[in-house]
Amino acid sequence: GLGLDLEAAQDVQLFHLVAPIFVMDLPVPWLVEEDEIDGTCFIHPGYRPPWRTTEHPCKQLHIDLIDELRAAASPSDGVLQLAAAHEVLSRLIEKVPGMVVESGAWLRTSYDPPMYENRATGRRRGDDPRLAAASAVGLSLLALRVVWRCVSAVG
Repeated sequence: GLGLDLEAAQDVQLFHLVAPIFVMDLPVPWLVEEDEIDGTCFIHPGYRPPWRTTEHPCKQLHIDLIDELRAAASPSDGVLQLAAAHEVLSRLIEKVPGMVVESGAWLRTSYDPPMYENRATGRRRGDDPRLAAASAVGLSLLALRVVWRCVSAVG
C-alpha cells in the first residue's frame, strides 16, 4: 500500500491532494493489463522477457509524496501547512533529475535488433533506457506540479 489510513482525517486530506496523479499516464514503455489471477498488472515490454508486476511503476514517487506531505503537516493539529508543503515539494523536484542516472547503467550490446544490458544485473531490454528515464522524469515533474497546484488550491 501507500501507507494511508483513510479513517484518519489527515490521511484523507493527503489522499485528496495526491489522488489526481493516480490516474496519470504511465511512463514509457509501461502498459497496464487486467489479469484474472493478479488483477491489475503492469508490464514493461522492453525487457526480455517482458517484466510483469502488480506494483505501479510510479509507486515509490507516490509513497515519497505522501510521506513528505505528511511530514509537512502541523504537529499540533495535523493540518498541512502551505509553506511547508511547498518546501517538501521543492525538495522532491530537486531529486527528480537523479532518475536519469539509472539510464547510465545500461550498455548497448547490439544494434539490429537494438539490445541493452544492465551492467550491474545483466538484465536485457530492447527499448532505449534513456527514453524510459526521460519519460519517468517528465511524468514525475508533472505529478509534482499537479500536487503543487492541489496543495496551493487548498492552502
